[in-house]
Amino acid sequence: MFSCLEVASEKRSNKSEDEEIVHQLNAFPNSFVESETRKLVKQGALLRSIQQKEGLEADIIKQISEDAAGMLRLASMQLQYWNTLKTEEHIRSQLRRVPPSLEMLYKEIYDKISANQGNNSQRVARNTVCLLLHLKENLLPAEFIKLVQESSAHLNTNAILDICCNLVVLDKTLNVFRFAHLSAREFFEKLPDLWEHKSHSIVAAITMKHIDIAKRSEWLKKYTKEPTNTIGDYIAFWLVYHFHLAGRIEQPDSSFLKEAIALASRQDLSEFRADEQVLFLKRADCRPRVPNNTNENLRLLFNACAIGFSEILEAFIINIKNLEDRSPDFQLSENQSWIFSEGTKILKEVSNDFNLVHFKEALTKDNLIQLAFHSISHGNYPVLKLLLTKRLCHVTEGMLLQAVNVYDTRKTSGSD
Repeated sequence: MFSCLEVASEKRSNKSEDEEIVHQLNAFPNSFVESETRKLVKQGALLRSIQQKEGLEADIIKQISEDAAGMLRLASMQLQYWNTLKTEEHIRSQLRRVPPSLEMLYKEIYDKISANQGNNSQRVARNTVCLLLHLKENLLPAEFIKLVQESSAHLNTNAILDICCNLVVLDKTLNVFRFAHLSAREFFEKLPDLWEHKSHSIVAAITMKHIDIAKRSEWLKKYTKEPTNTIGDYIAFWLVYHFHLAGRIEQPDSSFLKEAIALASRQDLSEFRADEQVLFLKRADCRPRVPNNTNENLRLLFNACAIGFSEILEAFIINIKNLEDRSPDFQLSENQSWIFSEGTKILKEVSNDFNLVHFKEALTKDNLIQLAFHSISHGNYPVLKLLLTKRLCHVTEGMLLQAVNVYDTRKTSGSD
């Protein structure tokens, strides 16, 4: 779950959480709070609209110094929280409050991010947090910003930091965005809105938006050692990984379903790495193309099988078979009905060639057997189980040989 470079940076800068959070200010009483407060006032980040700044500035310095009780991280986060207060009334009411804990401060700052900004800024903040929670490789700042922004508006580093109220920082040593502290990461990981499946689906969706426009670096072609951390490289390596960890597609997440179907409808998936355990690209590690003799109307099913969207495949096959014979074996669940209904609408949007009648006609016994072989090749056993238990095809000697060959190939290549 943790980004390797980010965790390494955070561990290097603080050997333990306590060493940074409980950093005593006794050696220089109030100097940190005084200097930071005055700097923020001078920059206009704090007390910007207040006429009589001097008295409030002194009160804030005194309050934060007392509340932080020598904890540098708590003092720093309290200053960031005070930056979000705009009126003198709010500031004076805060001076009378019981000092919040670090986690309470994180929550109050996050609530203000969610409530006081426009929808676009809220999505930028959400995207930023989700990326930092789950990026497998750190991106260059310029590439990171391209991913998180929701519109054509060109954001810069300062805009990202302001939107996130400095819960996120730019690490100038590593030249990457990261959380301000490990405790900030831990806070976000506990939020129900950002639990693993949900946040991975957000990462998958925002990277999908760049799938046809992101540039790839030349290193993949030359097989050099280091990537340049572009969006295109990241998509090729980790897009399927994020889709997998997003879990099953469940209603009402139509945006994620749309991105999943858009990916499964593509002409060629061989550029995407299949196995996140493999550290470099080889032909055997990429998703192979749909077999040459595959009916074009079934490309969605074969690609969905290859990249693990078994629920899409199940919904389409069971729905169509249910329409054909009304067998109890093909009763749709509520979620499968939703996937099929929404999925057909999405397919008509993303593919001008999609025709449901042709799709139904293509579901022949031979094509379903070919789909079973495809599921074996990609280790998609839910699909194979569906085909066999619903008696849509039978086990053949060729399937058994295919399974043995796949197992041997993965074992000898170290992929399993």
